[in-house]
Amino acid sequence: MPGSADGLWGFVDIQGRMVIEPVYGSVMAFSKGLAAAQKDGKWGFIDLQGRWRFEPRYDDVTSFDAQGLAWAVERGRLQRLSATGQALPWLSEAGSFDLDHRGMQEDRAIRVRVTPPSETWRLDTGEVVQWPREVVELGRPVGGTWPVRVRLPSGRNWWGLWSLQEGRWLASPLALRSELEPLLHAGKVAVHRAGGWFFVDLAGQPLSSTRYQAIEMDRPGLWVVSPEHSEWVWLGPDLRELHRTQGHVTSPRQERWGDAWVYDLHEALLIVLPDDRIEVLDTSEHDEHLQKGWIWLSPKRDGGAPDLIGPDGRSVLSADERERLKHHRIEFLWEGDRSPAVPGAIRALLHPHDDTAEPGVVTADLRVLTRAEWALLMPGQLPSDPVVVQRTDGRFGAIDGMGRWLISPEWLGMEAFHHGLTWGRHPDHDGGSRSVLIGSDGRRLALPPGALTACGGWSGPWLRCQNSEGDAAGTTFIAPLAAKRVNAPEVDELREARGDWLFARQGEQWGVLGPDGGWRVPPLTDSPEAIEWLDDHVVRVSVHAQGQLTHQLWRVADGRALTPPRRGQSWRLAADRYLVAGELAGMELLDASGRLVLRTPWWGTDPHAEDGLAWTSPGQQLARLLPDGTLAPVPVHSPNGGEPMTEADDEAADARAVQGWQLRLSARCGQLIVRGPSGQQTWPKQSVRCRQP
Repeated sequence: MPGSADGLWGFVDIQGRMVIEPVYGSVMAFSKGLAAAQKDGKWGFIDLQGRWRFEPRYDDVTSFDAQGLAWAVERGRLQRLSATGQALPWLSEAGSFDLDHRGMQEDRAIRVRVTPPSETWRLDTGEVVQWPREVVELGRPVGGTWPVRVRLPSGRNWWGLWSLQEGRWLASPLALRSELEPLLHAGKVAVHRAGGWFFVDLAGQPLSSTRYQAIEMDRPGLWVVSPEHSEWVWLGPDLRELHRTQGHVTSPRQERWGDAWVYDLHEALLIVLPDDRIEVLDTSEHDEHLQKGWIWLSPKRDGGAPDLIGPDGRSVLSADERERLKHHRIEFLWEGDRSPAVPGAIRALLHPHDDTAEPGVVTADLRVLTRAEWALLMPGQLPSDPVVVQRTDGRFGAIDGMGRWLISPEWLGMEAFHHGLTWGRHPDHDGGSRSVLIGSDGRRLALPPGALTACGGWSGPWLRCQNSEGDAAGTTFIAPLAAKRVNAPEVDELREARGDWLFARQGEQWGVLGPDGGWRVPPLTDSPEAIEWLDDHVVRVSVHAQGQLTHQLWRVADGRALTPPRRGQSWRLAADRYLVAGELAGMELLDASGRLVLRTPWWGTDPHAEDGLAWTSPGQQLARLLPDGTLAPVPVHSPNGGEPMTEADDEAADARAVQGWQLRLSARCGQLIVRGPSGQQTWPKQSVRCRQP
């Protein structure tokens, strides 16, 4: 009954006689005297009399090839079958498989979709780490102990804890019986069994009878558990209760705060300090601003008093300081999203709301400092730049992170510092003033000799000057600290990038200039946002060209390309270790010099590195299964240069296989004409006589 949902399959001979009764859910054609048949959702093979030669226990199968071999998948493992009725061992180890039923390729290979096993390697040498057999998945390591999920002979997938250093199970999967990734600290293991979480020891014995809906561990020994719906409890390393709250369907949003953790309880902040001490801050009347090592509590209503919480979770302000801050607008400096904190830098500026308040700062040691003589405060371009202060008498100076005068207030005018430099106007002997270049230490700097008639704006660390030497006119750049000109190329636009590096546009393309004016990344891409710093040494450049997106790594110190342009993604794993897409398939691990440390044929996503090891999360990939049992990954990248091809990309892959070909049907003569890289072909090949249309 073809096409019927409840129809079953059987076989007839060429005279139409039923020779094998229709009792199968699905079948394949006979080959080598055997046909694949499906019974109760499982595949096996029957002979010409309908007898089972291979019992129906396989999840997927292929027909037998001309050599009398077929492939079968059982519990995710691939087996090779012989038409004589034998199951042959496969030569390689890999993960789970889905077979492709579109027939053999020319080299007798078949296409499969394979999920490779998790692979881990050492970052220093690229040596692949050996894991127990039947590994299905790796978790996040804790102090050299790795959660590992394995497939047991029973078909169950349970997690255990593997000691990489000792090369043995610290807690075996049979002992833990955990269905989800276990969590470990100090011999206490959180495991998931039968829909609930429990605490057990390394032998799998319960440590308590309490069952939890969820268990999380935000730092070693800090457990966040949910015994009941909307209830959350914080436990210490010894499983002692630290705090309990209700009203949260999911675990409270958390954020790392130095060595502590801060949890948002809606109208309160819960701070868990490194010694497991708990501080609860009432935020019903405040908005919180988490900074590195401190928390600002800003009042939600006019007239409220702000507060400043220090690293111990307690206020660092006196009652008098909180009262004084009521009359100020607080400008946070160099923390959060703007820039990393610099030791010794001023934390915030205090701008008065009214005439009763004095301008001030929050110093590097978290003191509130105000001065009646201060009128205007100007932060610099970088966290390390001093803050320029204008006094009420109109004179300018600059202060350090403790609020002390770094540059005495004797200047008639002063701009905000820019990369450790600023312009100041100093009284002249004739009653006028002159512009002087000043360093962050207060030194007066001389401009380099030459015909530089006027110096104005900044381009990163460079000073832009007008050049009128001889008949020449135009713009030149100088490096004031080095007191010399910069030999920069002609560019159309400059933007600050990172440190002393500059984005530079030449025509429509952007690159990176070094502090000496030389190209560190030549103009390659149409946007500075396409140049991404992976660390202080290496950038990733994304380029769209001819409908393809490619990535390339460049070392900015010497302007050398570490990789050719490649489709696929790239990541920084650790110091001087970068994971990039392979030239055809797979992935490569490179060091900062571009030296190949490791090459793996398989793709991976979401890469991680910890304790000197790196690993990825492999996804299902296309491969060719060769007759000798080896796998050859299909070397095709996805169109957007991102993840490797999956089943959703399959049709697009087939289309790209004939990219560059043109096909048309002649309306005049019914000929099929194909033009491609190798020329033109026509079907039928002989000349066709046809009538005029």
